[in-house]
Amino acid sequence: MGGRPPGRPPGTEPNRSAFVHRPTAVSEPEFPLSTLIKILIAFFLPPISVLMTNGIGIQFLFNILLCLLFYLPGSIHALYLLLRDR
Repeated sequence: MGGRPPGRPPGTEPNRSAFVHRPTAVSEPEFPLSTLIKILIAFFLPPISVLMTNGIGIQFLFNILLCLLFYLPGSIHALYLLLRDR
């Protein structure tokens, strides 16, 4: 007889290509993990973030002044400096 199992009509062989594992394309995240860590540092430790991104200078001193006056403007300034080049 043929290569078909008994009891199966012709043309009804299982589609074996449906069982083949095909890896899907994994897209890169928009922000890598290092950027997420930098954002968290900018929010919780704004002067450290400005020091890491710009070094000691006028922006660093301005950020310390903003943090001394009120914490939130310092965080916003640090986030702005971190994300302005994106």
